[in-house]
Amino acid sequence: MKILVLVLMLSFFAGCESSRESNVVITEPDTCDCKTLILDKDYNRFYLNDRKKPFTGTCNIIENGILKSTRNFKEGKYHGDFIEYYDNGQVKLLIEYKAHFMNGDVKSFSEEGKLIGHSVYKQSRLIEIKL
Repeated sequence: MKILVLVLMLSFFAGCESSRESNVVITEPDTCDCKTLILDKDYNRFYLNDRKKPFTGTCNIIENGILKSTRNFKEGKYHGDFIEYYDNGQVKLLIEYKAHFMNGDVKSFSEEGKLIGHSVYKQSRLIEIKL
């Protein structure tokens, strides 16, 4: 009888343990190296490992230890700031994206940080040149 109770208790705890493991959710990172992103040409969006999970987050391009570019994504599309940097760390180019389209300001800067170009886009169409 004691053995039967012991076996039942062990099977109960083993059952609880395995149900906890099945609830584990593996999430994609929200920051990565841009070179690891894969373009799904059929849907025109980027993903990391699973084509069914478009990437949301930030990727960076780093060359020889220097940050060259930062890009933001939402649901696999460019969304938010796209920034390129000079080797000295100054911003070279700043583009605002929304749903994979240039949408808003596009600014270019000199290596000293001076604004040298400024235009406005809507749905990737040039609306205005400000500088």
